[in-house]
Amino acid sequence: MGKRFFRCDDNGCQYDFVVDEYQDSGHCELVLRGSGIGALACDEKGAKPLEWSELTRDQARTIMVNTDDDGPNNRGRLPLAECTVGEWFSSEY
Repeated sequence: MGKRFFRCDDNGCQYDFVVDEYQDSGHCELVLRGSGIGALACDEKGAKPLEWSELTRDQARTIMVNTDDDGPNNRGRLPLAECTVGEWFSSEY
């Protein structure tokens, strides 16, 4: 199964996603909404839809994410490209 990588920036908070090759940014947005995070970016000019960008595998190799794994198999900090399909990360946590 191939992987795709997506990122959105919500006024300085980045969300990074690893999805399978058949999913797109719409799926990522549904995940955010399902977790209680709004799908609109708000700034001094008001609300606007989140802007998504698809990352190449090379770009995903340069983005480091912090996993929240506990126990002996803790993965710690690793490149987004090494993460599993279905994982997503926020720069705030």
